[in-house]
Amino acid sequence: MPVLAYTSPLLLGLVVLSALALSSSPNKNLWHLVKQFALCVTVPVIIISALLVLLQLIFPHKTLALNAIGIMKLTAFLWTWALMAGGIYSLMVAIGLGKHLSLVIVFLLILLMNTTVFYINPFISSVQDNPALRQSVIKIAVSGNPMLTIAGSLFHHDLLRARLMYSICDIGPYYFYSYGHWATTAFYCGLIGILTSGFSLWLTSRAKRDK
Repeated sequence: MPVLAYTSPLLLGLVVLSALALSSSPNKNLWHLVKQFALCVTVPVIIISALLVLLQLIFPHKTLALNAIGIMKLTAFLWTWALMAGGIYSLMVAIGLGKHLSLVIVFLLILLMNTTVFYINPFISSVQDNPALRQSVIKIAVSGNPMLTIAGSLFHHDLLRARLMYSICDIGPYYFYSYGHWATTAFYCGLIGILTSGFSLWLTSRAKRDK
């Protein structure tokens, strides 16, 4: 279960973006677009959360498992993440970038956020002589990574100390292994999602009135 949970933001982002790209239509009324957006964001989260629960029941893990409250926290976190991904995508489509280009751009953004620990090494090396700046770079890379937030805040798993991660990432020798709190990250994701989706809806409604 932990591996699927850690990678769920990446998988969820791809599913939500694909669902929105396949279902969106500029000819539908605004209320239909709102319902369509809500379904594309919510249904994949429910499916992934149910799958995580099922896997935990089939393959119980003594040290890395979530209780019912933990599952609800993870579901809330994933929903705000999906809301952010869908909102940014909808905004890019609304400003005229097109469905396919918007999908590629947002998915690359999601990919970059989920893989910060794999490409941060050159940035750490470039600020070796400035410990304060180095810590700031590492803090941004860690706090902006949903995989590390889920592992550290929900599963209480120090993922950066795992042997493989420690060997391929330069964060280990310089970081105190303090991960972002799931609720804080969820708040900012939800806020971005609400603002971007709301603005995209406003742009869409204005475009319909101008026709």
